[in-house]
Amino acid sequence: MSFGLTNHPVAFMDLMNRVFKPFLDTFILVYSKIKEDHAEHLRIALQILRKNELYAMFSKCELWLQSVSFIDHVVSSEGIKVDPQKIEVDKNWPRPTMPTEIRSFLELFGYYRRLDETEEGGITAYALAQSSLVVYVKTKQDEDLYLVKLKERVRNKEITAFTIGSDGVLMLNDRLCVLDVDGLRKAIIEESQSSRYSIHPGATKMYLDLKELYWWKGMKKQVADHMAKCLNCLQVKAENQRPGGLAQDIDIPQWKWEMINMDFVVGLPRTYCKHDSIWVIVDRLTKSAYFLPVKMIDFPE
Repeated sequence: MSFGLTNHPVAFMDLMNRVFKPFLDTFILVYSKIKEDHAEHLRIALQILRKNELYAMFSKCELWLQSVSFIDHVVSSEGIKVDPQKIEVDKNWPRPTMPTEIRSFLELFGYYRRLDETEEGGITAYALAQSSLVVYVKTKQDEDLYLVKLKERVRNKEITAFTIGSDGVLMLNDRLCVLDVDGLRKAIIEESQSSRYSIHPGATKMYLDLKELYWWKGMKKQVADHMAKCLNCLQVKAENQRPGGLAQDIDIPQWKWEMINMDFVVGLPRTYCKHDSIWVIVDRLTKSAYFLPVKMIDFPE
């Protein structure tokens, strides 16, 4: 491409999309899992570039890499992991003191907790953020008659959405089924609301977080009812509602005293001349005002 081309990143991306269109979503945007496929993919890609008279700068090319760093992550045959250098930065994160700093740190942790593993000996950040009541839920599932009936239907292959793990725990799409015994569901909600990782996230955010781990019938309604009684959430979390509509334009007067506003101030002490109210007249263009003393009996019925 010519030097100084305006919007050259966009133009380059458009050119590459048109050149490699037959192979998009096949191997261009996905790394190869085995060496044989990688060699074939490289051969096809280089032939296409040569056919379209496009040439790459060899000093900027890196081939046959086992792992690639991309936006603070490391992509390899083992999957996607966090960049070790990024973890070191997080360890040395200064202690937040302002609300905005705390919010930023919690958002960062909320992202990392969803990753499967970290570089520190395979410690699962997601497991560290799990509720301490998980073990209790797994051991007490047989005390709920509804969950017992679901287990029987799963064993009889009457339903396929639920599954039973090797430890005998009932799951729904990898979500733990929570029994309704001893206020356990309420305890999970309270722990999620007041834990150091969430700190009153609001009804919608809390429901989405709990939905990734747990399942019980009527969970969304129970979370909303619980959060509606939280004083902190009511004071801090503002409702995001659709605006009522576009603002209505007000006609601008072209000449003074063409349009006026009027109001009355009543209930005042009576004067010597028997006046007990004030008639206020304001010009909308010049904002000039007149204050006329009047009597209540002067007002038309």
